[in-house]
Amino acid sequence: MRKPLPTAAVRKVAVIAHSSRSLLRFRGGLMRELVARRHRVLALAPDVDDAVAADLAAHDIQSAAFPLEHQTAGPFAARRTERAITESLKEFAPHVVVASGPRTAMLGAVIGRSSGAARVVVIVNGLSALGVDGETPSRWLQGSGARRRRKAAIAAADVLVFHNPDDPRTLLAEETMPADKPYLVTAGSGIDLARYAAAPLPPLAGGLVFVMLARLVTRQGVQTFAEAAAGLKPKAQAARFVLAGLPSSDPDAVTTQQLARWPGSLELLPPAADVRPLIADAHVLVHPSMSEGLPGAVLEALAVGRPVIASDIPGSRLAVDERVNGVLVRPGDAAALAVAMESFLRRPDLIPAMARASRAKAERLFDERPVIEQMLRALEIG
Repeated sequence: MRKPLPTAAVRKVAVIAHSSRSLLRFRGGLMRELVARRHRVLALAPDVDDAVAADLAAHDIQSAAFPLEHQTAGPFAARRTERAITESLKEFAPHVVVASGPRTAMLGAVIGRSSGAARVVVIVNGLSALGVDGETPSRWLQGSGARRRRKAAIAAADVLVFHNPDDPRTLLAEETMPADKPYLVTAGSGIDLARYAAAPLPPLAGGLVFVMLARLVTRQGVQTFAEAAAGLKPKAQAARFVLAGLPSSDPDAVTTQQLARWPGSLELLPPAADVRPLIADAHVLVHPSMSEGLPGAVLEALAVGRPVIASDIPGSRLAVDERVNGVLVRPGDAAALAVAMESFLRRPDLIPAMARASRAKAERLFDERPVIEQMLRALEIG
């Protein structure tokens, strides 16, 4: 029998994610709100370094790191990860555990439950959050091992949080999620509309800038963007195709050497702690990901006021209205992506209206404040 939350007003909440970048960009608003309400928060991620820890500490958020090697590293690596998370949770003794991210959603749910937390909330972001690292969207539902992990995490969770309505239907259809499992659907992680304020478009006359913000993995569509850019560059010399990529150790990681197959067309930038200047300097955000709940980069672009070209997948369909604030293309189709980008090159005069439509949609549907309130109710925290 699961123990109830204590009656004391102050709760201790552990938030587990697969990267510090994810913690800060997509869970920051929730964690700050918890602190503002005088709750204690512990943020856990594999790559929490001194700078990240200082940033979190400035908001009165505790932090801890844990090792997270890919599963192919073997059982000893997995045990190191589990032991480190278990020790951090044992020391902090959270009342509530919030787990998200590839592998860390599953680990956080199971370890959080075994650690004695009274409530466990799992964020299922585009299904891959409960799958196995490195699986493509078409594969992650396959295999008894992946199914077993999903069932264990779902069983451990008190409530599941989805970022689009298609994902719970998928889990119900494959019968890993019981029909009576409590869940809610939020507008992604929402977006801080004040922090991501609308920014003026750069001049259109100097050539369009297309930017992609992503981890350097195949399932994010990195090669699709590079191939499409290479096809367009000879016809649009003034255009720029910018990829701000976060390196990855996943099996489907894309290296800079692989991206060198398309020389002269792609500008590769290091990952940015603050992506707002990158979005503000662009005319169009490109996000050809193959598996997302509701892409945070897309919501950021909408808030700044930029049209979006995204894959025609469930999460992105919620954010992009065809030819109103962007274009949807078939996942993994570089030719279709090139056609979509070329349509902006041919009619740049349509970009200002699309930019306004993006900001209006962000204000109408994706403000993070109602999302945070939904999350607090899921956490049973006031």
